[in-house]
Amino acid sequence: MKLVLTYIFLILHIACFAQLQRNYTSYTVDNGLAQNSVWDAFQDYKGFMWFGTADGVNRFDGYKMYHYRPIIGDTNSIGGNSSNKFFEDSKQRLWISHNNGISIYNRVNDCFKNLSFNHLQSHSGETYINILGEDKKGRIWFSDFSDKIWAVSIENFKVVDSILFLAKSHVNRFPRNITISDKYIIGTIYDSTTIWFRLNTETKQFNWFGKLPFNNSSFTVLNDSLLVTYAQKSLYYYNPYTNSLKEQPLSNLVEFNSQKTTIARILKWENNIWIGNNLGLFVIDPINNKLIEFIKRFDKNKDANFSYVQNLYIDKSNNLWICTNGAGVHCISPQRNKFKHLCAKNTSGALVKSITTDADGNVYTGFYADGIVKYNAVRQGKKVELENIKGKLNHVLAITYFNNTLFYVHNENIIAHNNKGINRKKIYTGKYHLGVTGAAISYPFFNHHNNQLFISIDYVIMRLDKNLTTKILLPKGHFDHQITCFELFNDTTWWVGTTKGLYRFNPFTKETVKLKIPIMVKTICTQKSTNKVWVGGNTGLFILTKQGKLVKQFSLSEGLPDDFIYGILEDKYGKLWMSHNKGISVYNPLSKTFKNYSVKDGLQSNEFNTGAYYKDEKGLLYFGGVNGINVIDPNLVVENKNAPQVAINEILLGDMPYKSDTAYNEIQSLTLSYVENTLSFDFSALEFSQPENNTYKYRLNGYDNNWIQNGTKHFARYANLPPGKYVFQVMAANADGFWNNEPRNIFITIIPPFWQRTWFYWLMGLLGFALLGAVFYVYNKRQQRKLERELEVQQKLEQERLRISRDLHDNVGAQLSYLITNVEWMLQHPDRLTEQDEQQRLQAMSEAGRNAILTLRQTIWAISNKSLNVDDFADRFKQFALKMLEFDKTVQVHFTEDIMPNKELSPAVALNLFRVCQEAFNNCLKHAISKNIHIHFQSDDATLFCFKITDDGIGFDWEQAKQKGHYGLVNIEARAGETNAKLHVKSAIGKGTTITLTLK
Repeated sequence: MKLVLTYIFLILHIACFAQLQRNYTSYTVDNGLAQNSVWDAFQDYKGFMWFGTADGVNRFDGYKMYHYRPIIGDTNSIGGNSSNKFFEDSKQRLWISHNNGISIYNRVNDCFKNLSFNHLQSHSGETYINILGEDKKGRIWFSDFSDKIWAVSIENFKVVDSILFLAKSHVNRFPRNITISDKYIIGTIYDSTTIWFRLNTETKQFNWFGKLPFNNSSFTVLNDSLLVTYAQKSLYYYNPYTNSLKEQPLSNLVEFNSQKTTIARILKWENNIWIGNNLGLFVIDPINNKLIEFIKRFDKNKDANFSYVQNLYIDKSNNLWICTNGAGVHCISPQRNKFKHLCAKNTSGALVKSITTDADGNVYTGFYADGIVKYNAVRQGKKVELENIKGKLNHVLAITYFNNTLFYVHNENIIAHNNKGINRKKIYTGKYHLGVTGAAISYPFFNHHNNQLFISIDYVIMRLDKNLTTKILLPKGHFDHQITCFELFNDTTWWVGTTKGLYRFNPFTKETVKLKIPIMVKTICTQKSTNKVWVGGNTGLFILTKQGKLVKQFSLSEGLPDDFIYGILEDKYGKLWMSHNKGISVYNPLSKTFKNYSVKDGLQSNEFNTGAYYKDEKGLLYFGGVNGINVIDPNLVVENKNAPQVAINEILLGDMPYKSDTAYNEIQSLTLSYVENTLSFDFSALEFSQPENNTYKYRLNGYDNNWIQNGTKHFARYANLPPGKYVFQVMAANADGFWNNEPRNIFITIIPPFWQRTWFYWLMGLLGFALLGAVFYVYNKRQQRKLERELEVQQKLEQERLRISRDLHDNVGAQLSYLITNVEWMLQHPDRLTEQDEQQRLQAMSEAGRNAILTLRQTIWAISNKSLNVDDFADRFKQFALKMLEFDKTVQVHFTEDIMPNKELSPAVALNLFRVCQEAFNNCLKHAISKNIHIHFQSDDATLFCFKITDDGIGFDWEQAKQKGHYGLVNIEARAGETNAKLHVKSAIGKGTTITLTLK
């Protein structure tokens, strides 16, 4: 019960500090965290975030959580699954301590090396090791439940040193320590109170603080020689070099004296001291020694949630990670909280209509239908109650602070009261308000100029003097439409905005000029450094000269996200800040560009309101909307210049995961076959301030001509890449547009098929040369053979000429000689011739002449054609045979033939064959004494020419005839040999003769 009361007292005591709203990015089991109890957070040198949970560790790339936990039988899995702590050594190796010892992460293979030490002491069945740090000798120091601390070499992971605790009473007290230099280890040991020590790792000398009067084992480093811790109601500063401790009491912090209230972590962030414990987060201003904020919830939508803080960590982008026991891990990013957000309790959803500040820095906010809320200097929100106002204070459409007096418009009344809340006075009762008493004022607007206070009420502008009396400067009827706002450029030039346009007004001459700008004016900002007037309203943003000439109208295409402008304020750097329905934009006149902010940057909402903008004397800018107000200090709105590293999360081949023993992010090169030519890459920027707004560009060098701007998409795909060498390059920028100009490179080689490789080209070239040589060789051979054939033909022709000459000489010449000889004899010896001899000689001479003529005709027939058909040959021979038997009726010749068409013989061959056939036929007539001669001609696919002659004569012995040298038979055989024909003679005495001549 006592503990519960203490807790309730604490919460009530600090509840007033819960008004500053923050944006958190929360990670729980719902979006991939292994378990909601988180012991530690860490960012490795590659840029990945690591979280140690009660169920293993997570590696986070900004989009996906990768879970590592012990797997039975897998020696490459992490050795423990809880109480994780992270440390990175000088070789950039990640050490993870856990409930079963120590594991070292292998980035290349995405696995773990588990270290085993036999001397480790266990507690409750588990071995807990705490990593203290690395000294300058390359030793990692650890502590466990034993009575010593010990060191492991980062070279061989062997225990190389140990230091025994001096006091045995400290055995089994789990020390929590950090290293603040390469020489000292500062540590604490739990006891009934906390015992602190300082260890010199070189001399191994301990210095003990003894039992200090507080139970706190956490501390943080403020500078090279100073640590700070918290206990009770004080901050304690320790200098390890002088071994001195200094207490600094806090003026407004409740005492944490309960043993149940444990300080889990303390560190310095954003110039403040942050303390995490089982109640939440405490934010302390170390300069003024004040508690400025208490955070008991990380969900805006809940009054409270489970906020047991176990650890705090700051990453490379200066984001604060909050590890909780049961509520996951939460990230406070300065980039998501660029602007202070003030929202009083029970006013969420109320519309802010007006803002002002007093001399003490307190902020007053007027709401629509919800009165006034005052935020004191430490941002405590409290509703203002005014006793002298009849009825409920609801609509407060305008508010200002002037001469120690707060002025505000309530319904149809202008009310003033001093800063002590007394002398309230109603100074306006609707006399000039539309002529209708009791109706609400639509667009009241306050303005200060030359230490005077002015206010516009619908159609009139008044000045309020020191006695709180009003003087009409611009009476009703001067403008045709209601006044929405006005700005005093100088004493003679006022700018007046109405529901239907913009006017330039001279209060002395009453001259009024309406400008041709079609707009319902919501805001006017006079920029005196440039003599420009900025006007915003329901149709856009305009710049005018002080004479009223339009300089420029901005459109949405020029970087302005919305053209319904509520308020414009100039900061001390000359930049113009403006609120609208899509957040806040700031225009830089030097670069002529807009920078846009949204609710993701810490705005109360993307929607702001008419009249809810204000600039105080310190240069702070205030904009109000539907969920409170934002306070903008232009000095603190800085860009995130941490250019993110890029991680390769996955590689796909043919839209399937690429299988490799190397982790995707460690792959430097890929060698693929020509069929593995569809590649995809998933990547991420390891910058966690606003990961959803990180942007990317990539290219495939060797394929893309230019960089491909990919926006916030973190995926690239290439299909059907031709074989070749490429480099995939990807770069990333954070949400503020700062690029890491060193791209992540993956060298890619797609091996071509063998028919596209160099050796194949060389082989084909050699084969081509060889083929060309072969063709040239064959061509030469053919030409040589052609020449040889031509020579052979010439030789054959010459032989044929000689043969024909010989034939003519032997046959025709002989016959003509016979004729000449007989004629001469008959002329020389006429007295010797009887009539019978003369008749015989003339008959013989006639026959010889006919034979000579026949021989000439046959020769001419043979040599006058380039080729002779077998059909023609057979017909010519028939004519010859029948001519020979013209005067001999005793012999009968029978012809048969089996000849295929288009079978041809050369002239020389035909003449030789004809002579053979002629000689064979003549032999039958002269020697066979036959009565029947059968002649058969044949020509088919197997045989080019076949001549077969058969008689029924007396026959003869072929072998004896050849031996006796019969000229006719020898001539037949010789001529057959000249044509490569086969001659077959079959004969027997008394049985006739068959001669077969065959040419294939």
